[in-house]
Amino acid sequence: MSADGLKLPLKQRWERMHSGKNECTYYALTLTGDIGGKIDYGLQSSFVGWEASKRGWELRGPRLLTAEFAENWKSLKLPFVFVHSYEDLFVFLISGGNALIEKDVAEKKLTDLLKPVAVAPHGIAGFKVLKSVEPSALNRAPTPKVRMEVLKRDGRRCKICGRRPDDHVDLELHVHHIRPSGNHGLSEPENLITLCDTCHTGLNPHEDWSLFNHLPEFADLLDTDLNRKSLMEGVARYRKISLAAYSERSKTPASQSSPAKKARRKSI
Repeated sequence: MSADGLKLPLKQRWERMHSGKNECTYYALTLTGDIGGKIDYGLQSSFVGWEASKRGWELRGPRLLTAEFAENWKSLKLPFVFVHSYEDLFVFLISGGNALIEKDVAEKKLTDLLKPVAVAPHGIAGFKVLKSVEPSALNRAPTPKVRMEVLKRDGRRCKICGRRPDDHVDLELHVHHIRPSGNHGLSEPENLITLCDTCHTGLNPHEDWSLFNHLPEFADLLDTDLNRKSLMEGVARYRKISLAAYSERSKTPASQSSPAKKARRKSI
């Protein structure tokens, strides 16, 4: 890790931040902004244990990676940078997006972001930080409002056979948990799908994760162009937030943290 006091021209620094080092290990961090003006961040993680609670939620913490991990982002046509110094980190915290942050830099400057957290399953293979989940989503049954949201999203028809009550008066629609609540499934739209009583009864196995592919939240996960567009929109929102925060920096105590310190970890 080499410090340069931000004397390196920005263009030269940015070019350097696109090269990794084989001898280094990194943490992968993504910074974006949501429509509501809040910062979200996600980390590549691994299992570290179980939470000591009645439901026993999984605990996950950031995992160390090599520079080769960047090939995954590259294959998806997603932009990224490498961070090897505090100055590089400063630039990244303003610009946002994807970064592989060198181990020592991250562990000295991003301590709070690297702490293990309790998570809930999200989709087929993802995780959502438990603190970002609505309390009602932890209940076994969805609220009436969420149930109607799912029925409306699915066009009030069964997502397997396509039938709907408007055409079949004997049809009954169910809002089904794709991942059961007994298996840490949440009562939120991203884990709920509309099925008719016949298809619901006939599910075998009852926990069929292929149903996630019928939800708009997950149907386009392999769409490279859409993923890039979504990331860039999130990065643009993040930059508005971060630049506004730094413009106010002179009015706040020097000890206050960067905008990333106020971010909410949404996924891991």
